[in-house]
Order: sequence, then structure tokens, then C-alpha cells
Amino acid sequence: TAMVSRFLSLLKPHRCTIFTSNSSRNRVTYTSIHRWCLALLWLLMADAATYAQSILSPRSVGLGAYGASVKDVRDFVANPSGLVGMKDWDFAASTYTPASSGVDGGFVFEGFSAGKRFLENHALAVQYTPGALLEFLLPSTLTIEGVGIAADRKISYSEPAAAAYAYRFSDRFSAGVEGRLRTQTLSDPRYQFVDSTIVSTSNESRFTSWLFDLGATWHPWSRVTLSAVGRGLADIKSGTLPDQFRDFLLTPEKTLELAAAYDFSPAFRLTAGAGTDKNGAVGAEWSPGLGLSLRGGAYLSSEESPALYAIGTSAGWSVGLLDIDAGYLHFTNQELRKGFTSSADLDVASIRNISINPYTTDRILFSVKAILGNTR
Repeated sequence: TAMVSRFLSLLKPHRCTIFTSNSSRNRVTYTSIHRWCLALLWLLMADAATYAQSILSPRSVGLGAYGASVKDVRDFVANPSGLVGMKDWDFAASTYTPASSGVDGGFVFEGFSAGKRFLENHALAVQYTPGALLEFLLPSTLTIEGVGIAADRKISYSEPAAAAYAYRFSDRFSAGVEGRLRTQTLSDPRYQFVDSTIVSTSNESRFTSWLFDLGATWHPWSRVTLSAVGRGLADIKSGTLPDQFRDFLLTPEKTLELAAAYDFSPAFRLTAGAGTDKNGAVGAEWSPGLGLSLRGGAYLSSEESPALYAIGTSAGWSVGLLDIDAGYLHFTNQELRKGFTSSADLDVASIRNISINPYTTDRILFSVKAILGNTR
């Protein structure tokens, strides 16, 4: 630990690039809603690990607390049990462009997902997300006889793939399991003399893990949806990083996420959710007609300053078998979100989620989803 701390203290300021590359059985009293809100807010004061909100879909960004609103392949990692809401085949793709001041623009391919509901109560889905990437360049200079040679080290974190299975036990309850592939890569170049010429050779170490989550969705009343997701319940690891870089490893922790959604009417939904890391979110969705949906969400944390650390908005249009969405995610504190940060501000322990973390930039997102097969 002392060695790594000394190493970081000698580094020049480095660049951080982020690519993150629903009679008494049918009525819900306001008292019940109030109790659920209190329970969720209480969780904000608990200690533990991570609220793993994904930002692959503009719909999830706009709703904020998305776990109880998953109904297809869009961001199914938020709650795999929601996959039983698919009609038949689902396909979705998304892209984004950074919107923070000082960050290079250009669109990044965020990811693609596909899912299939079969035998009425079963569902499968896969997701490929090359855009879920977080990289840190650690500049260093190797000097040989007065000649400066760039020897930048690069630390990369990514979750490029996920797969899930869900089963509907009844009209009111479903459960699902998913596996998320996480990779952590260190590129540390080496130099050697070859015929009096200095030649660079690649030297890469990789640590991979499959993280397994379990989710459940329950409809206790017609207008209420509740969800729970346990994350990191199992972890299959392979590979390693050099000893001097072990402190750069992300350590997964077992966590719990709860979310609730209440439909005031077919056109208006309110959402709230929290995880055991003092983070949570609230959001709303209004569908005025003509296939349009407008959403707004707020992200909260007692560990952030200000506590309202992010705001998400999105709009969607359903036309035939297509859902087209656009969204915007803005962080209220931009200190570490401009693509650059000093080595002194690099806190690997704060990176509990590849998608949303202290280094995630503002972004504008676009996605499209298509339904194929039996659409009745």
C-alpha cells in the first residue's frame, strides 16, 4: 500500500476517459405508499455497498429508480426478473455522446441487447456493452541517458457482457438471475534495446470476474410494483494483476437494492428506489398520448455534495413495433467529470459501478428498441 501511494504521488496529472464507453386488493392507500417511501429513505442512511443503476437506456436514466420498471431488454441488468414483460423477441441498441464541458465529443456505441420470451413464463436475454468502459491513463517518464521515453500505464475497467434468465411464477411474482462479466486490465509497456534501437513491447495483465445477481418483482396490488435485487451473490474470478497494482482492483460486495413504482393512472407513474450504499433515486413518467412519454429523475446520496448529485430527463416515442428514446444525464458537481483528474483525486474505492461513479461525465443518450415475432 505504501509503495502504491508513493507511486501515485509521483505521477503527473492524468486523464480519465469514461465510456460508460405496477375492492381492497386493488387499492393502495396513501399510508402504504408513505410507508414504502419511508423505508426507501431509511435505506439511504444504511451502510454497505452499491446502487448499481445502469445508464444504457434513456428510459432508465429518466426514471431514476428503474428496478421496478424493467419490462424488456432495455437495461435489464437493473432487475433481470422484469424480462418476463417481453412479448416475444426484443432487440435494443443505444449510443451516447459526452456533454460535459472540456470533454471530447463524438458518439460512442454504448451497447446492444437481445431477448426472447418462450414457453409463456420463461425469458432469456444477452447484452453486449463495449461502451461500459472506464479508463485511467497514468503518465510516467522513463529516462535513459537523457532521452525521455513515454511509458504511460493504462488502467481499464469494463463490463462488456451480461446474460440473464427470468421465470414468471404467477401474474404477481417473477424472479430472475443474471451474470455480469467484469474485466480489469493493466497495460504497463516495457522497453528494450534491439540493435541499438529502443523498442516498446506490450505488457498486459487482466483480472476477470463473473458477478451473479438475483432479482424479484412483485405486484401486491394492481397499481403497485415492488422489486428487490441482490448483487454480487456469487463471484467467479480468473487472472491477476501485478502485486504493486493490487490496490487498483475493484472489490465487489454483496448488496441489496429495493425499488417501488406506483401508477396513479395509466398515464402517470412514480418511482423510488435505494441501495445499501446511501444512494437512491426518484422519478416519474407521464404518457400524454400519441405514443409519447416524458420522464424526469433525481439521484440522491448522503455521501455526495450536493446530496442531489444528478438529474436525468428523457423522452420516448412508441410507433408500431419501435420504441425510440432520447435522454440527458447531468451531474450537479462537475469537479471530477471533465475527462481529467489529478492522481491525488483518483479513488479506486469510490468506483463501485462502471456506469455511474465519481468520474462519469454528463451525456446525451439515444436508443431504439424493436419487437419481433408474436406481438399480440
